[in-house]
Amino acid sequence: MPEFCMTYEDGEKIAEFVNSFYAEADLIIIHCDGGISRSAGVAAAIMRVKEGFDDPIFNNRNKHPNMTCYLRTLKGFGYI
Repeated sequence: MPEFCMTYEDGEKIAEFVNSFYAEADLIIIHCDGGISRSAGVAAAIMRVKEGFDDPIFNNRNKHPNMTCYLRTLKGFGYI
């Protein structure tokens, strides 16, 4: 079985965590070791679900969203 940087369960945990405080939060900080791929994928998914857009991440030349993280976070939210 191949290893992935993120599991479906991780996506569910992210969704549960974000949903638990999103209405009261002014800022969400998302990080990974490099801050270019995995955190960008998770951030883009949260933005897509909660704000309806993810262009600031996908249109940033310095970010390269990890699509596994993006899609598994969307799935965790029940968005896809």
